[in-house]
Amino acid sequence: MAPGAGIKAAPGPFDDRVMISHSYPDHLLTMEEWEAIPEDTSRHYEAVDGVLHVAPHPGNPHQYLLSRLCKAIDPLLPAELEVLPRVEMSVRVDYPITVRCPDLVVVNRNLVDRGAQRADASDVLLVVEILNAGSVSVDRVHKLHEYAEAGIPQYWIAGPYPEKTIEVYVLRDGGYEPDLVTDDPATALRLLPEMSH
Repeated sequence: MAPGAGIKAAPGPFDDRVMISHSYPDHLLTMEEWEAIPEDTSRHYEAVDGVLHVAPHPGNPHQYLLSRLCKAIDPLLPAELEVLPRVEMSVRVDYPITVRCPDLVVVNRNLVDRGAQRADASDVLLVVEILNAGSVSVDRVHKLHEYAEAGIPQYWIAGPYPEKTIEVYVLRDGGYEPDLVTDDPATALRLLPEMSH
């Protein structure tokens, strides 16, 4: 995992406190630079068109919906598929890179078995983003376009908390089309071709 660009501890104004100082690159990141970023679980990191994006981790309501969706989806999947939360996903590896970290992905189990540290968009059958106040335009516009362009068969937009609705978008002719709105993951999963056998 590759998050945390140039993070260093700096002495704080009080004896035992430490402030975190971030230094951000002044150029578009390459995949090699992304992979060299030290791991930092205190923030959410993505690279979009080579630009490093850093945000605080979502709060408890978001995490609650994430947990509920994982628990609902997992028992519905055939043995060869896995639901994974917060996995790095290469959307574009050519310069300038785009690496996203969706809330959930459904992938073929062989991705897990081979020990891959990051999913490629071509490995992903379903991507799920949970809305929060700061992500609406990114989830509904930018990621909708990026994930469709990457060829991911299905995209769900869930929430925001306390809503439990799932907007299901299905890839058709190179773009996503809204297919249904439901509060039942089982209904939404039936639209995946891999679930029909």
